[in-house]
Amino acid sequence: MGNGLCGAQGLFGGNQPAQPSAAGDGRNQRPSSPGIASENPAVQTHSAASPAEVTRTEGIAQDTAPTSAVPQYPSSSRLGPSSAARVPRMAPTPEDRKSAETLKAEGNALFSKGKYAAAIERYTEAITLCPEWAVLYVNRGMAARKRGDWDRVVTDADAALRLCPGGGREAMKGHYLVGLAMGAKGLHDKSTHHLQKALDAAREANDSIKDEIWRELATANFQRWQLQSETRRAQAKHLRRQLAELLGISSSCGGGGGGEGEGKANTRDLGGGGNDEPMLPPEWAALFNAAAWQDTAVEAPSQFTCPLTMEIFRDPVVVPSGRSYERSALLEHLKKVGRFDPITRQHLSEEQLVPNVSLRAAIELYLEEHPWGWGEVK
Repeated sequence: MGNGLCGAQGLFGGNQPAQPSAAGDGRNQRPSSPGIASENPAVQTHSAASPAEVTRTEGIAQDTAPTSAVPQYPSSSRLGPSSAARVPRMAPTPEDRKSAETLKAEGNALFSKGKYAAAIERYTEAITLCPEWAVLYVNRGMAARKRGDWDRVVTDADAALRLCPGGGREAMKGHYLVGLAMGAKGLHDKSTHHLQKALDAAREANDSIKDEIWRELATANFQRWQLQSETRRAQAKHLRRQLAELLGISSSCGGGGGGEGEGKANTRDLGGGGNDEPMLPPEWAALFNAAAWQDTAVEAPSQFTCPLTMEIFRDPVVVPSGRSYERSALLEHLKKVGRFDPITRQHLSEEQLVPNVSLRAAIELYLEEHPWGWGEVK
């Protein structure tokens, strides 16, 4: 889930709402309070004081000391006349906001204890009080994810995305949740689309959740390649049999003067994997083998793997010696082992690390052309 499951940095705040005119229609009107959310889901939120942050400990959300006792919400003064007409009820009162904050804290505590159904109930109660607070939908979606309720995950993630049209941390988590849900439903194209958006946002914000998103994206890409590979292999098998029929070759006979052992070897080269596969002439066999390159997994080049983790780079950095390392692994080395280059033993500090953007782009291109490489991402 990454650090700050329930953090809401940059989600709330706004201008002072306009006071109602004294020359109204004669009905008692209640002035809007500063920072109270409107009911319109299209309102864009802006940065202000954040509510209670939640840190990640073994995938469980836990509260830390809140930076603000009461979360701030977008001002209703930004709503146009037509939008204001669609608001079904008054904006949340300060008491509503305090109650929602209390319910959110209770939900976080229940989440950390693994009581996800009870946590969902608390988040739902908080949403009824403050329906414009995006972090509540993210938290409820995270709890629904733990229960495998992917329909609810999609619903809550979409709500968070609607409330954060300008992006931000909750929008990033919204894309992350949608990506997980689409992957669970077998919709790998949509899954990789949303997970890539989440990863780009996490990298831009240098959020610690980026490593978790990277691994989920790798899983989604690898599963998509597996399905596509199985389809291509089945099609190639069908084409081989059709071609053998046209050439008058049976599945049990050899061709081209080869012996029985040679026939079995060629069958394996073609990816048939069984004695019922026809052995085609060498020219045709070479053609099928050339077409199967994208389904033949090979080891990734050593230049694309970190010498510390022996995994494909996620966030490579280059040091003064010219070598590249995985950022998280190198930072851990500098903290726990010593402030020196792991290979050259030269003095090294965190300030000397430079993102290796070119290497990362090359790795992304390699994985796009050789998608089986996603399976090597741990």
